Amino acid sequence: MADFYDLIIVGGGASGLFAALEAGQAGLSVLLLEHNDTFGRKLSITGNGKCNFTNLYQARSCYRGSDPAASYEIVKRFPPSEIMSFFKKIGIESHERSGRDFDELGRKYIYPASESAEDFVNAILISLSETRVKMKTRINVLDFSREYDTERGDYISVVTGLSEDENRYSYFGKYLILATGGLAAPETGCSGNVNVILHKKGVKQVKFREALTRINVKEDIKKLAGIRIVGDLKLIGALGVRAHEKGEIQFGSNSVSGIPAMDLSTFAEEGDNLSIDLFPEMSEESVAGLLYTRREMLKSRQSVTFFVGLLPQKMGPYVLDLFSLSHDTPSSDISDEKLAGMAEFLKDMELLVTGRGNFGFAQTTSGGVLLSECTESLELKKIPGVYLAGEMLDTDGICGGYNLTWAFASAHAAAGDIINRFKRDKQ
Repeated sequence: MADFYDLIIVGGGASGLFAALEAGQAGLSVLLLEHNDTFGRKLSITGNGKCNFTNLYQARSCYRGSDPAASYEIVKRFPPSEIMSFFKKIGIESHERSGRDFDELGRKYIYPASESAEDFVNAILISLSETRVKMKTRINVLDFSREYDTERGDYISVVTGLSEDENRYSYFGKYLILATGGLAAPETGCSGNVNVILHKKGVKQVKFREALTRINVKEDIKKLAGIRIVGDLKLIGALGVRAHEKGEIQFGSNSVSGIPAMDLSTFAEEGDNLSIDLFPEMSEESVAGLLYTRREMLKSRQSVTFFVGLLPQKMGPYVLDLFSLSHDTPSSDISDEKLAGMAEFLKDMELLVTGRGNFGFAQTTSGGVLLSECTESLELKKIPGVYLAGEMLDTDGICGGYNLTWAFASAHAAAGDIINRFKRDKQ
């Protein structure tokens, strides 16, 4: 038999790198396989290149999927304080940033001190070079299976190659962790091919879909493109409000993004209504009163300047056009009816959802293997000895470092269980 490893890990992203490092530091012989030509490709650009790798605020509501309670239990077993401690031991210092005043959750974002995702990956790779981890790139996994022989007992065979019939080669290990990610950011090499393999083996999954992406809308709002404004967003379906978020919104030519919109995007379906409240701290009556006061106060001005100082520069003319008001109309001539209508619009700017931004725009993936298919340590019940980690499981987080928290916590659950098994075997 060719070289035999204690652990084989497929996928050199956040989960795979973490699991390899933890197992390697524990003294296990580890083989890390990656189909890209570099490791940590997606991790090296996360957080706009600054790598928001965890968050001190944690709650079950920060995680989505078929069983967020189970996901959160895994996170609680390896909380942010322990994640930070783990990385500190390999030289990664961290610092905290608080959210803005409108962040009702009080999230506390944790970044590496260098605020460089590339440095973060490099620190991991340097530490891996000091362990018993063998790393191979440009490896395409075709299949894996559970095997047995009298000398080694149960083990896992991983088949690789260019195709089913060409340049096939097998690697062998006592345990296997699959950490190949989802479908988000396909330019970084995410393909979901291992989930296809698992499906063929009868492992139950939820179909992958885009998460933390923009929400596309039917209305032509290109005149608002580039505007950033704090607002309250509600996603409304046939049965009422499906989800609700507050924060800084960014308008595109036919889409809405920004943290609250991306958090809502997981739930967005074609035909939903997206309601945006641009004055969330005020009632509609108060907004109308404010507009009446401005009409009196600014009566000598043309309407094109009526909203200057109240709304972003592009939004005032957009509202005027929406209500068929000429830009040179004196502010004093804007009727009570028009002002009341504007107040209603500013409190409930309703847009029709046409879909979500595709995987190229998505920061992560929702869906994947059901947690019920795994033990608490994320070992597959149908295929003992095979573990899952990260984005290929049916768990995704909100914006703010939660998806990397899940990546590291799930990798720790898998690698930690394997390490403990080896420790027990030696006793």
